[in-house]
Amino acid sequence: MAMKLDSKKPIVTINMTPLVDVSLVLVVIFMATAPMFLQSGIIVTSGEKKAVEVQPQAAPKDNIVIKLEGEAVLLNQQPVTLEDLPGLLRSMLRNSEQRRVIVNPDREILHGQVVKIMDIAKQAGADNLVILGKSQPEAAPAALPIETKPR
Repeated sequence: MAMKLDSKKPIVTINMTPLVDVSLVLVVIFMATAPMFLQSGIIVTSGEKKAVEVQPQAAPKDNIVIKLEGEAVLLNQQPVTLEDLPGLLRSMLRNSEQRRVIVNPDREILHGQVVKIMDIAKQAGADNLVILGKSQPEAAPAALPIETKPR
C-alpha cells in the first residue's frame, strides 16, 4: 500500500535511525573506556585498623626498610640509587618469608616520591607494603599496613 504525500495526516511512526545511531555511539564509548575502570590499584586499609606502634630496633630482620631522607634513598640503612633499587629489592625479597617492604619517608618528602618507591617495591615482588609515619611529633613511628592484591 503506497503512502500519499499530499495527505494532511501527521506522521505517527518513530524514526529509528537516530536512536540506533546514538545507541551504537554509546556502546563504542563504553567499550573504549571500560579497560580504564578495570585496572587494579592499591587497596588501603586505613579506616579499619588502628596504627601500630613500631620500634625501629624491634623490626624483624626479615623486613626490608626503605628510608627516604631528602634526596637520599636508604635500603636497610645502606644508601642506594633509584636505578639499583629494583634489582636489590628483587634479590632481598627472594630471600624474605613475608615479602614485606617498609617505606619510611621524612615529612618533607613529596607524595609522588613515596608512590614511586612503593611502585618499585610492588614491581619487585613485595606482597605487603607498610608506610611508617609519625602520628605526633614526639611519638614513635606508627605503621599503617597496606594490603595489596597480587597481579
